[in-house]
Amino acid sequence: MERVKKSKLDSGGAEAEAGCIMVDMSENVQEFYQVAARSDALRVFSAQLDPLQGLVSLKNLPTIRDFRVPKSRVEKDAEQSTKARLDGNEAYMKRDLGRALALYNDSVRLAPVSTSDDQQLLSFAFGNRSAVLLDSGRHKECVNDVARAVLAGYPKDRFPRLLARRRACMDTLAANSMVQHAKKADENHHHTANNDENNDHDDEVPLEDIATEQLFSELTSTQFAQRYDESSSRLPKLSDAPHAEFWNISRALQFARSEEKGRHLLAARDIAPGEILIVEPPYSAVLDGRFWKSHCQHCMERTSVVIPCQTCASVVFCSEECRNLASRYHQLECPIIGNLADSSLCIRLDALRMVTKHPLPVLQGMRPTLRVLLAQQASGLLPSSVAAENDGAQGDTDVNCCGVMAQDVLPNTPGSEDDILNNFSLLTHLHDRNKDQFYEYALSAVYMFKALEETAYFDGYYHSAAAAGENQEEDDKDLVLQLLFLACLIRSTNSFTIVEDKLKLPDLWDSDRVRLGAGLFPMGSYLNHSCDPNTTRDFAHGCLIVAASCPIRRGEEVTALYYKTFQDSPRTQRQEYLKSMYLFDCYCDPCVNGWPTGPEMKRNPPSSLGYRISCPRCFKVQRVGDPLTLSKCQACQASLEPYSDKLTSSWTAVLKVFGQMERGDTNIAISSPHVMAEYMRASYLLVLPPDPDFYFAKGLFCRSLRIIRGLKHLPPSDDS
Repeated sequence: MERVKKSKLDSGGAEAEAGCIMVDMSENVQEFYQVAARSDALRVFSAQLDPLQGLVSLKNLPTIRDFRVPKSRVEKDAEQSTKARLDGNEAYMKRDLGRALALYNDSVRLAPVSTSDDQQLLSFAFGNRSAVLLDSGRHKECVNDVARAVLAGYPKDRFPRLLARRRACMDTLAANSMVQHAKKADENHHHTANNDENNDHDDEVPLEDIATEQLFSELTSTQFAQRYDESSSRLPKLSDAPHAEFWNISRALQFARSEEKGRHLLAARDIAPGEILIVEPPYSAVLDGRFWKSHCQHCMERTSVVIPCQTCASVVFCSEECRNLASRYHQLECPIIGNLADSSLCIRLDALRMVTKHPLPVLQGMRPTLRVLLAQQASGLLPSSVAAENDGAQGDTDVNCCGVMAQDVLPNTPGSEDDILNNFSLLTHLHDRNKDQFYEYALSAVYMFKALEETAYFDGYYHSAAAAGENQEEDDKDLVLQLLFLACLIRSTNSFTIVEDKLKLPDLWDSDRVRLGAGLFPMGSYLNHSCDPNTTRDFAHGCLIVAASCPIRRGEEVTALYYKTFQDSPRTQRQEYLKSMYLFDCYCDPCVNGWPTGPEMKRNPPSSLGYRISCPRCFKVQRVGDPLTLSKCQACQASLEPYSDKLTSSWTAVLKVFGQMERGDTNIAISSPHVMAEYMRASYLLVLPPDPDFYFAKGLFCRSLRIIRGLKHLPPSDDS
């Protein structure tokens, strides 16, 4: 049973919706749910007290066991690839380079690579795209496409025009030593060819004898990885040395555990605003289907020069390096990806990737440990000490697999057993969910499992099943199914929305944030929520970047924002949302103390009620009319003029910066963060929250950081 989808390249081409090439397979999902309903699956599942056993019972129902998930993806299409290329040629002749590039990208994505004739289509698409890149001044990318065209079988009788295009690029790329070396090889070949022509040689060197591999060997080994390497080099670095055991977090952080909060992060020292505390790649992530045509499937960066999947036209990549890295999961899911693009009813690719990123033999080798982990996670449903211990925790919880897992987080080596255990022991809130919710996640897990059966994931590992026992294959499949179920629950409460800052030039302050997808970031998951968070989150090349958004004192909990701040939403609304989405009650300071919202503070400013300050000497809390004019503490009579003077001067600087922003001076974003940070430090020493001036400066600070990072993450120019 196979259902393949051909791409429909709409006549709008470059004007079409940004990158939407999803395959609508929702009818398959609905058919599966109808089969489950006819099988009385809800009753069968609910009859089991243990949801993991109910899951297996669900899978073994005859109608569900016989259900086949059809293979589905956007297939390569020679006709559509040719049409896109010819339309691109027309746009190029009209000098509409943007539209031409978009159409050549479609031609690259759709071009088959299975036969020599089809492969020529891909080489034509690369070759034509290189012309647009040359005319657009994107010389490095043009050189890459020339090499790709040759290696994809570009006709040798047209090879000189590619060499001419490449020479034009090399004349511009003299700064790079590697490119200079390739340019010299080009010039040597050009000199030889010219001598042959001038001397009227009858035995002119045939094109097929050109040392293509020698000419492009350096390009194919280094340039193709350049996009990914440059992206990685532009990632922000941790502001301090890495943690002793965890390479992706700063040593300024330390782990803590409490019955009330579960595992969480504390400041190991005083932390300044803007310090980068976490730079973490996702354990698993999924790009929203709307962006499969415009963004790299692996690093989620927008790419205007796409690299195709070699077998499907569903997804694109920004570089061969990203395509190679993605092969660990995409090679497996490629035939069924259309069935997993529908995010309805919890069917999510990131949940599947949590499991399939580990080959089945790895999971088989961990079978005893994973069985205990699953049992302890499932115990959240049962009246047990584990459930009681985890009740009320906002972050993840510990799983002590009979001594295999420590109470604290295990050292995090990517792909290791500890890495798997850390991620599958994140909080699921099993004990807070009702049977209907379990049933929904169970059906999603079974559907993904049925889709996985159509791939090669389970192939080749049971040749010795007889020696291991007749039920070994079924036991392993049950293990994978239960891990899929657990992954669905974990991602529902621990995943982060991955966003992209769309910078608008020249008015950077009017930039937008767009939701690209979601990802599971284990270290980021240890940040509990606060309606007054002290960190800000950004994303670059698929990685989570966490930075301090204000001063954080040593021993203070490091927190993140899951919903809205206390300024933007009333307490009741925040509490209801957090309870419904994340299944916890928030006990942060704004919720416990009933801090006013932003509009409420405007109606009743602190100047009318008095600011709350804490004397840095005696720590007595007192109300004052204006902290900018303080002379001494009302309690201990200590002089406060140094603090109020610093507050006054830094506040004056903040107002000056804000005035420049209001006048449209976007360059001030580059130099302004330290101004806001200086004021926040001065305020933090004296004024107690909630102080509207502090949050005004904090908002400007976070916005400036986003703009600066957005500018840094833009692709560099050739001459940068």
